[in-house]
Amino acid sequence: MARHRDGGTEGLLGEVLITRQPILDRSLTVVAYELLHRDVAGETDDSSAGDARATAAVLVDGVLGWREHLVDDDEDAHINVPIDAFESGELLDLPTEGLVLELPRLGDEVVPSRHSLRQHREAGFRVLLDDVVPDDPRLVLVDDVDLVKVDLIASGTVPALRLIRELVARKVTVVAGRVESPALFDRTVAAGASLVQGFFFTRPRTVRTVRPVGLSPTHLSLLQACSAEPFDLDQVETLIRQDVTLADRFLRLVTRPGLRWREVKSIRDGLLMLGDRAVRRWVRLLVLSSAVRDSHPEMATLAAVRARHCESLQEAIGSSRQLDAFSLGMFSALGHDGVLEPEVLSELPVSEEVAAALSGKRGELRAVLDIALSAERADWNGVVSGGVSLGLSPADLARIQVDALAWARHLGAALSPTPPPPVDSVR
Repeated sequence: MARHRDGGTEGLLGEVLITRQPILDRSLTVVAYELLHRDVAGETDDSSAGDARATAAVLVDGVLGWREHLVDDDEDAHINVPIDAFESGELLDLPTEGLVLELPRLGDEVVPSRHSLRQHREAGFRVLLDDVVPDDPRLVLVDDVDLVKVDLIASGTVPALRLIRELVARKVTVVAGRVESPALFDRTVAAGASLVQGFFFTRPRTVRTVRPVGLSPTHLSLLQACSAEPFDLDQVETLIRQDVTLADRFLRLVTRPGLRWREVKSIRDGLLMLGDRAVRRWVRLLVLSSAVRDSHPEMATLAAVRARHCESLQEAIGSSRQLDAFSLGMFSALGHDGVLEPEVLSELPVSEEVAAALSGKRGELRAVLDIALSAERADWNGVVSGGVSLGLSPADLARIQVDALAWARHLGAALSPTPPPPVDSVR
């Protein structure tokens, strides 16, 4: 089971794989993250009540121990828990504030008891029925829980939307799950869903063939300057100063609480404090967050997670191509499943190796990106098998993934200081 070896984070991160997926409200504001987890030691068996204590240990030591690094104070943490652990009462000692327990669908014969639902809600937990479909036997319990997540894919879109409307008519708070396109987001909101989960915000709307990048001449020059050798600090400073938005975001970033330096009074101070490597990667993130139009602010966070994840994987295997890997992960957010259209790729100042990986060609860099994408989707088998091919253990992969999530959260305010874009008209 997942436990601290010495009270520090080394043992914790070496035993739990964690990823997160955003949950947004109808105005496209991120209000929660589902924290998906797995004990990498493989010692947790959710099929028996005897392992409920091990499951609780994974949650407490692995997931909740890093909650503050993954979720902001005003955001809820959704955590999927096994029915056995829920029914046994082993989770009642967990902190309840900002925590939503998600109960998975395990077949018609496994239905949580009203007693356990009442017990956990009286203790202060909020409870969600996960992956609900039409004719689900758990529908008799919708008045005994706080939220119901309807799976938009498992039973087909039309039946799922009909179920959402029926639940909303009963005053049930509905989360629409597995919403993978902007058009489907519109339909779920029209049906009455209060919250939405899925990667719809990473897909361009169907009326467009490619996501417009919209790099201004200043942004393009800045990206080119960050790719040049030798690195010209004076040129980078001049270019940042020419863009008021970039300059503001850069200063927000380098003066964030928690950084080891506090007396940053100018752009020049920040550049000198960061050093060449950090300037190259952070400026690229700032440019991306400013340049991408028609996208959600969470895109900048997603790009940061992928960038840091890919960079750390390359560092772990001793590769010198860390900056290339960072650019690969960052720009991959511009394309579906990390593959960019030629029209988008042609605008980016990246190396031939990065361009090949972004076009979907197999190779060392593409293999690194595929691990990051698997982690994003909570495809644990893909993460572990990809890591093994690079000579990395599950413990290595767990540390790298949590580091990427925590690093991106730290940058969030600087990358996305503006409110989300308005929702399109719902038809």
